Amino acid sequence: LHRLDAIEQRAQPASTAKPKKDTSLASIPPSAYDEFAVAVQELLRCWSFPELDRVVYDTNVEDIVISGKARKDNGKGYRAITYAAFMIGVLLEMKRKHLPHPGFVLLDSPLVTYREPDEHIGEGVKHAFYQNLASNLGDAQVIILENEEPSVELNDNTALTTFTKNRNVGRYGLFPALPIDEGR
Repeated sequence: LHRLDAIEQRAQPASTAKPKKDTSLASIPPSAYDEFAVAVQELLRCWSFPELDRVVYDTNVEDIVISGKARKDNGKGYRAITYAAFMIGVLLEMKRKHLPHPGFVLLDSPLVTYREPDEHIGEGVKHAFYQNLASNLGDAQVIILENEEPSVELNDNTALTTFTKNRNVGRYGLFPALPIDEGR
């Protein structure tokens, strides 16, 4: 009898009920979304992001729209740099409003896939990205794991660690390499 019940339950169509939308964000005033979008827009402007017009926050998809185009509709290089702006924007807005935040952001390869448009004239995005972060974050910390070294001279508040996987040059890896036991 239990087997028949189980077979019957599997034979019934799956529920067509839509998943409930997260309502925990319902108490956020619209002005906070606007302020966040302006913070991201200012970061992108400081980073010389090409063809930047206006940044808005779309509450339906919970992401930013840049110059009328959804962030997700860009290529992977643009998505990576705009994701970095999103995450750093969150950090800066939390600090500005004295709201809880751990005080750091970890970014994995925000620049390696970004390519400058041919028609882009002036300071490059990668250069401006590092310059801006090195001089404007105060006591916040951004940890960037990147496959390319910055091409700019960074200030004294910036620590650049090169992971080489070579015990004799730079740093071996994220965790210190254990000494080699020559006796084995």
